[in-house]
Amino acid sequence: MPLIRRLARGEIIDENCTLNLDEAQCTTLEPTPVNDHYFAHHADDPSADTGFRFDERVGWIVVLTARRDIAAGEEITRRYACPPWFELR
Repeated sequence: MPLIRRLARGEIIDENCTLNLDEAQCTTLEPTPVNDHYFAHHADDPSADTGFRFDERVGWIVVLTARRDIAAGEEITRRYACPPWFELR
């Protein structure tokens, strides 16, 4: 879905609850389709930063923030802390 309006630098793009999984749970998910759902895009010069905040009611929340002004229609990209496991185009 294309971005329908301009986002200003520092603007919160999205906030989502996360799941706290231990190593055994992650290993169990590796052979499932959920494993490939964690990430979708990787960029060397991302348009968004990823941060986290803790909420006593729900736990850790991931917060996606505009790293720079992002034009309407532009793809939002982010950098991951791990090397991509998929072929980059």
